[in-house]
Amino acid sequence: SLYERCPRRFLYTHILEVGGRRRETAFMKLHVAVQQVVDAIRQHGGSGASPEELRTAFEEAWGTEGPLEHGYCEEYKAIGWQLLRFYSECVGESELQPPQELRLAVDGGEIVVTPDQQLAGERGEIVMRRVNTGHKHSKDGENLAAAAFHLAATSHRPGCRVELVHLSDEKVTPVAMSARVLENRRSSILEMSRNVRAGHFPPKETMTCPRCPAFFICGRLPDGPYAKKTLD
Repeated sequence: SLYERCPRRFLYTHILEVGGRRRETAFMKLHVAVQQVVDAIRQHGGSGASPEELRTAFEEAWGTEGPLEHGYCEEYKAIGWQLLRFYSECVGESELQPPQELRLAVDGGEIVVTPDQQLAGERGEIVMRRVNTGHKHSKDGENLAAAAFHLAATSHRPGCRVELVHLSDEKVTPVAMSARVLENRRSSILEMSRNVRAGHFPPKETMTCPRCPAFFICGRLPDGPYAKKTLD
């Protein structure tokens, strides 16, 4: 979705890995800690954690990522725990399954995505979910990232439900796109992959550019191929 917002920032962030870093606020650290727990559960097979196990994982994440020196640390911690409580409760009566890698073929490669939650409902229906710790934005359910997830999920498990979970809203939203919209999104994804392989990263100038971590290095790119050197 970053390429969709600004191809140039995609280049700096994911390919060159330069451009600086935003100053982390207490809220940002809160979300990093919660995301660490969500990632850990997914990486360990996605099985449901008991309240005690969830609390232990959160305490460990908070100890390394939380805003420990902030005056309202305990209040932020309570918010983080509330987010994880909803993460656990939104499973309901469904059975958690180990999430599997989903692959969407594109020109010259593939997009790989792993659901944060994979559920089997009471009637056997499969549900694939991505979890976001923040609030839902108006375009979240219809952008290229959601479309790629939907296309990969339904290709792997035809007929499955695809959903987005936003912990800060305590909301589960189905990704529902018509066949025509999905086909248009597929075309856009294929075009994006071709542009990445061709080295096409034009800047998309907006009023929010000064907030970008790469703002002060964003400029004209040299012609020709590049090779990234790493220090041994």
